[in-house]
Amino acid sequence: MLRLAQALFWWFGRCVLRLRYSVRVVGLEKLRGLTGPTLVVPNHPGYIDPPLVLTHVRFGQAVRPVVTAGMYRRAILYPFMRLVQALEVPNLTEQSRGAHQRTLAMIDAMVAGLQRGESFLIYPAGRVQHGGVEVVGASRAVSDILERFPEANLVLVRTRGVWGSMFTYARTGKAPKLGQCLLRGAGWILANLVFFAPRRKITMTVELLDRSTLPDLTREHLNRRLEDWYNQEGREEPVFVPSHFLFGPRRFDFPDLEAAELPDAEKIKPATRAAVNEMIEHRLGRPLSDDERRAATPLDEIGLDSLGRMEIALEIEDRFGFRSDRVPENLGALWALAEGLVSGSREAAGRVPALWDRPRQGGREHDVLAETVGEAFVRRALRQPGDVAVADGLSGALSYRRLLVGASLLAGLFRRLPGGTVGVMLPASVAADLTYFGLHLAGRLPAMLNWTTGPANLAHAVRSLGITRVVTSRKLIDRLGIEVAGAEYVFLEDLRPQIGRWAAVRTLAASYLAPGSFLRGLPKPDVDAPAVVLFTSGSESTPKAVPLSHRNLISNVRAGVVLLQAAPADKLLGFLPPFHSFGLTGTVLAPLLAAIPVIHYPDPTNAAALVQTAAGYRVTLLFTTPTFLNYMLGDLRLGVEISIRKNK
Repeated sequence: MLRLAQALFWWFGRCVLRLRYSVRVVGLEKLRGLTGPTLVVPNHPGYIDPPLVLTHVRFGQAVRPVVTAGMYRRAILYPFMRLVQALEVPNLTEQSRGAHQRTLAMIDAMVAGLQRGESFLIYPAGRVQHGGVEVVGASRAVSDILERFPEANLVLVRTRGVWGSMFTYARTGKAPKLGQCLLRGAGWILANLVFFAPRRKITMTVELLDRSTLPDLTREHLNRRLEDWYNQEGREEPVFVPSHFLFGPRRFDFPDLEAAELPDAEKIKPATRAAVNEMIEHRLGRPLSDDERRAATPLDEIGLDSLGRMEIALEIEDRFGFRSDRVPENLGALWALAEGLVSGSREAAGRVPALWDRPRQGGREHDVLAETVGEAFVRRALRQPGDVAVADGLSGALSYRRLLVGASLLAGLFRRLPGGTVGVMLPASVAADLTYFGLHLAGRLPAMLNWTTGPANLAHAVRSLGITRVVTSRKLIDRLGIEVAGAEYVFLEDLRPQIGRWAAVRTLAASYLAPGSFLRGLPKPDVDAPAVVLFTSGSESTPKAVPLSHRNLISNVRAGVVLLQAAPADKLLGFLPPFHSFGLTGTVLAPLLAAIPVIHYPDPTNAAALVQTAAGYRVTLLFTTPTFLNYMLGDLRLGVEISIRKNK
């Protein structure tokens, strides 16, 4: 039944694609009678060629496509991915330890599938073309699979004619937005009365590789052979096909695609370049030549495939302390990562939410409204529920009402956690704020854990306080690759689905109809009871637990607000981690208890993103250390103007 459903799906897909594409397949007859485990390995000129290949290169057996997570998990595509039994692979352009491990698991799954007699479609390059020529480089997946299962048939597919379509990099030099392309394509099909759309001419050449001509399965030999076969007709020139048979443009001026942006070599210290080069040489087991020691040298060309690039980038992050959410593609990008010149998150320069600029309605004072942290937070939220409280690139902007409702809902889940003290391991973020205040509303004591001290010190910290649960984020743990021995992680991503819709509606309604209920349900701790536990750095010995009382924290916030002399229109950039007293006070407590809107950014070392965030959100205040401030001031070379008020 499944085979019939798959056959009908591919037949229907082929009929739809024929409305826009005229496909000629050369050599398909060579696959007649082909049986047994098979690898189909096409070139990858655009995001439309996978369905073109899968619908036109049919040879009597099901072929499971290998699909990146970004495509596999799209809501509109997910049912079809399940139908055709696609194999999910993470996007290796995004930096992640988890992605690295899942890719290795994918290779294991493909080898096991081939051993069962299954067939797969996988792109050797691992990414779509950027310049009209297929670059396999140092990619290892296909060679690793064939070395582990050399009995597999190898079918090569070369697609020409796609380059220049809206599904390629040819038009802008950037990745096309697939959702928009699909909607636009469907619209043009209808505008062409379905059957009259101009058709793009596609030629697919198919070859069943004679394995006797490929005795060497090492990636150096195999990848060079694949590149030569894919590119034997030379670099492909982009072709424009009109969208309508009567109207619209009949030509398009394609841009000259420039090489990847390179960092300013003058801003990278020679010692940094030397250290990175040494790390690469150690991984390669050979010295880099003088010609290879250029910023523009692609990492593929020196023998680092997508997995290798990710591994060396993770090593550089661990050694130099800077982060990036993108995997570097050339040597200069690795130097820039080590020097801290690479933007660490695409969330930094997103659109500023409208709520952020809305005038305040709930008063203009910046005092603290109670003697304990939980009560001070609730009273502030009830005083000005509609005013903006906090924002970050992931959660957007939250009003005090939404912050109170979110913390209250989390408190209901935190009450189920065993023990009176709960670990928290989160960077400066809306999630950290919700967690910290949610624990107070639940009557739990937050212990802020410093992940930079390493696994041994984290294990000592949880052991010394009897912590059995640590609230954190999968995204953070994926980046850190760290475990806390003796405690279990409680991931915020897993808690959200546990919040019932009725509980959320009831809590939101209470914020309008019975706001006093939030105060009546509050725990009533003594002002001298601990309100947080922080830890020393462990530089002299194992980290020491430092409990700070409600009186400690509230008095510090009040004194700081007096010295700060914040104006009603002031807004604060909060990026210091909350596991330090300065970071907790300046990033969480002072802004949220004293009604100063705060925009969070999670990485204090990412100077470029901090400057961009400060400019985009028009902040007037920040708490920082001299080191981080120097990073930011040094990054003003980007041309972003920022006004910083310095308070002592």
